[in-house]
Amino acid sequence: MERIEPRTLSGFMELLPNEQILFNQMKEKIQKTYEKFGFLPLDTPIIESAEVLLAKAGGETEKQIYRFQKGDSDLALRFDLTVPLAKYVAKNYGSLSFPFRRYQIGKVYRGERAQKGRYREFYQCDIDIIGDGELDLINDAEIPSIIYTLFRELGFEDFTIKINNRKILNGLFEGVNQKENATEILRIIDKIEKIGKEAVIEELRKLDVKEEQINSIMNFIEIEGTSDEKLEKLEKLGIANETYKKGVEELKTVIKNVRLFGVPEANFKVDLTIARGLDYYTGTVYETFLNDYRELGSVCSGGRYENLAEYYTDKSLPGVGISIGLTRLFYKLNELNIIKAEKKSISDILIIPITEKLEEPIKLATEIRKLGINTEIYLNDKKLKAKFKYADKLEIPYVIVIGDDEISSNKIKLKNMKTGEEKEIKLIPTEKETKSTGIYVASSNSGENATQVVQIDEESAAAKAGIETNDVITKFNGVDVKESADKLIEAIQTCESNTAEVEIERNGEKITLNLELDLIPTYYLGINFKMAENNFANNIYYAFFKTGDFLGSIVENLKMLFTGKVGIDQMMGPVGISSVVSQTTGFVDFIYMLAIISISLGVTNLLPIPALDGGKLLILLIEAIRRKPMKEELEIGIQLAGFIILISLSIFISYKDILRIF
Repeated sequence: MERIEPRTLSGFMELLPNEQILFNQMKEKIQKTYEKFGFLPLDTPIIESAEVLLAKAGGETEKQIYRFQKGDSDLALRFDLTVPLAKYVAKNYGSLSFPFRRYQIGKVYRGERAQKGRYREFYQCDIDIIGDGELDLINDAEIPSIIYTLFRELGFEDFTIKINNRKILNGLFEGVNQKENATEILRIIDKIEKIGKEAVIEELRKLDVKEEQINSIMNFIEIEGTSDEKLEKLEKLGIANETYKKGVEELKTVIKNVRLFGVPEANFKVDLTIARGLDYYTGTVYETFLNDYRELGSVCSGGRYENLAEYYTDKSLPGVGISIGLTRLFYKLNELNIIKAEKKSISDILIIPITEKLEEPIKLATEIRKLGINTEIYLNDKKLKAKFKYADKLEIPYVIVIGDDEISSNKIKLKNMKTGEEKEIKLIPTEKETKSTGIYVASSNSGENATQVVQIDEESAAAKAGIETNDVITKFNGVDVKESADKLIEAIQTCESNTAEVEIERNGEKITLNLELDLIPTYYLGINFKMAENNFANNIYYAFFKTGDFLGSIVENLKMLFTGKVGIDQMMGPVGISSVVSQTTGFVDFIYMLAIISISLGVTNLLPIPALDGGKLLILLIEAIRRKPMKEELEIGIQLAGFIILISLSIFISYKDILRIF
């Protein structure tokens, strides 16, 4: 069978998973911002009747439309989202509430020449506000506030929203007797940012615009000053044309209300060169530029239109809206390293079953997902090392290994893949109703004020009982819990009745309250852990117990090694350690890793193996018991044998490390 070379058509974008995650994050931020302003979701067909899409198309737009025949049907792919919107509103007029606020994020298609960063298939992110018969100018002023909020959400601060009004330009052209060429002149003016003043003048000459008229046009669009100064100069030009005057008044109103919506002066300005090339814009127009990346061009544009729906209905449906070309924006930002695709997986936890009884791992994954945590189960039959390598490669932050021992003990260990830290978690059967207070406490599990309340759920048992933030829970049903968050959790969950007596400390006063506990179908701690205060004493305290955790983990690993639960081929030597250290990010992580290595070496050195300090201590112990020294020749022989064993082990482990890495 002849193989077909896998390839992507020119002008179409495909992303690797890490890039797609980043793309989706941007798209989600845009969607959430639109919804924050009350816009409703809409999705129109990608394929439309050609007559619908071509109703107002012309010139270059018509040339770019993908058009095809299917049977007797004349069809086309949508080239933007605004024309399908106009059709949609006209078709569903009787079912919609006006003003109709919609957003749509979807793919559009244009058969233009594919270039770097310009695609034939790309995502547009649109919002529009449609009025019935009329639409107040206040809506035009709201649009810049949405743009401002959106780009702040995307992580940008230095950007400018340029605002103009098409009526001003149309009135000017009428005044210089160029009304018939207004559309073409607007298209040319719209390109001034890209091609420059001289090129614009040359294109106007090709259009047979007279030099006197060109001078009037250029003098007009080159008006300088602040937004208010430009508006003042526009009024003083003395142009008697009514369209022009209306445009100036509309622009003044919009600018005034943009300030009302709280858009900073630094992020918007009047720019008389902004024309927008599309035919259907009739009033306010917008262009948005990232000031540090002018080479990107406009990253968000749009405007007011009055007559877009006239080809589909006799009703007047004015609107105002904007559009973001997300695909192009993403490509450019990624190319300039302004954004980076770092996240390789969307999973927060990977569950690794090492048992044939898959019921419990699957049940555990289901319960964790109910908490809103993205959870993946590794179901392929691979070695444990390969499964951990999978988690490491995708940078999944946490791993849970669950086998027969974990199922029988009803305990699992949650491993932090970055730090290596493991935390034991008790499993509570999901069939049991568990109790909740709705209390969140500041805790490092234990210590003074470990059960100080930092948050209380609304309408929870604690809120109803009168518990307040900053209260310290000292007793729960007579059990002293003040210095242990774990004791508080246990006391709540083992409470035999649905009521409980709680003793609290509030401003030095002890208060006793009665709680009616909430029953929930799944395990709920009701406690949120908060980082301890960052001071010297707490840091020493934390370091002491963290060292203890490390020691316990090392001893447990050694136990697994000697009992055969972990093979010697899974040990790591100097080569493996250097590989891990090289992957640390930042000075703190590096020091953290050195601490782990140092503690590991210290514990290993104390093992009762000849040639190590632990072996020497063992010999001294034997001599103390025998009450006579060991023969020097025997001691040297034992130490030499131990040395040979250690060197051989080191060579073997280094060999395995090299195979693992390469």
